[in-house]
Amino acid sequence: MHARINMYSTSPRLAWVTDPHFNFVHQTERDRLIVELDGSGADAIVLTGDISESEDLCWQLQRFQQETAKPIYFVLGNHDFYRGSIGATRRAVREQYGQQPSELHYLTGAAPVQLSEDWTLCGEDGWADARIGDYFRSPVRMNDFRLIEDFQELNDLEIFNFLRQEGMRSAIRLRKQLDIARTQSIKSLVLTHVPPFREACWHEGNHSGDDWAPFFTCRAVGWMLQKFCERYPNHQVLVLCGHTHGGGKSRLSENLVVWTGAAEYGHPALSCIVDASSFQSTAHDWSFTEQYRSDSDA
Repeated sequence: MHARINMYSTSPRLAWVTDPHFNFVHQTERDRLIVELDGSGADAIVLTGDISESEDLCWQLQRFQQETAKPIYFVLGNHDFYRGSIGATRRAVREQYGQQPSELHYLTGAAPVQLSEDWTLCGEDGWADARIGDYFRSPVRMNDFRLIEDFQELNDLEIFNFLRQEGMRSAIRLRKQLDIARTQSIKSLVLTHVPPFREACWHEGNHSGDDWAPFFTCRAVGWMLQKFCERYPNHQVLVLCGHTHGGGKSRLSENLVVWTGAAEYGHPALSCIVDASSFQSTAHDWSFTEQYRSDSDA
């Protein structure tokens, strides 16, 4: 379990990076990112998945932490399981960075981290769970189904059921963290990889349609977040996610906001600095849409 971080006597500053895909990055681009992070004034770094691939994931994480010399809090994305299995990859990462004292902190399935008196950090990998959009009519099929061992022998119906189960497991794990977090602070920062709402699934300034949404949203996590925020209206939740490589901000309710980070293969970048002011909102920051709200999203 992760204890409260004593170095954060005041509100921490976190440098957010998403979808760096370090296995595709030339050293010059990697050096540029390190310089950017060093100059950010951040106390720690948060990563929202797609760090590398299973076979060199732990090495890439260790190397990145040594380069930055900062604590790193992270969740995994779908690419992080490529050329491996979901269970084996998570176990390998958890054994190294989940329980033992380390500057690398894997948040999925772990205790939330109280960063200050006001806010607590939670994290869950998430999984695109085929609950939004039209999975069976979509021509889209992800490389996940070819490169992750769990999917390789499954047909379309079996993949559909597997995705839904993984999404629900993610929602359950994250809800357990949030139930602890709300007793520790008045604000929760949530790291996840897959956008939990279609409104947070950005690509070139728009939201994904029915073909792509099944593979780029985790509706089970979205349902859970909505219910949690409805039940605890005085608790603010800010979600950071990636996966789509498109950036945008979406406010789902007065106390629930989702930021989706942009990314470009081969050019990892600092998405933003997250601090206490990030929980504050102004009207022009957010994209509201009811376009896709319907019973068909069930």
